[in-house]
Amino acid sequence: MLPAEARTAEYERKVREARAHIYQGQEARRRRTMEEREAALAEARKQADAMVKVARAALEEDMLAAKAALQQQADGLANQIIESVLKPAAAAGGR
Repeated sequence: MLPAEARTAEYERKVREARAHIYQGQEARRRRTMEEREAALAEARKQADAMVKVARAALEEDMLAAKAALQQQADGLANQIIESVLKPAAAAGGR
């Protein structure tokens, strides 16, 4: 090999090595970015699940309170109906 060809071959080898090194660095950064993104997504999912759990518990509590209020209103209406039916019957029977 001529000295100029040897220097050219050496230069090309070093350029290939430098490119490979750059690509490895880029790949490592890409991999690290993907891992950070996946960790952030996992944390967001965890927080969303916790929020959904809290919301479901609050909804269940509200539903139970509404059922209790409806039951209380139904009992009150039933008592009013009974009174309106029985009072006239008692008044008619009392004459």
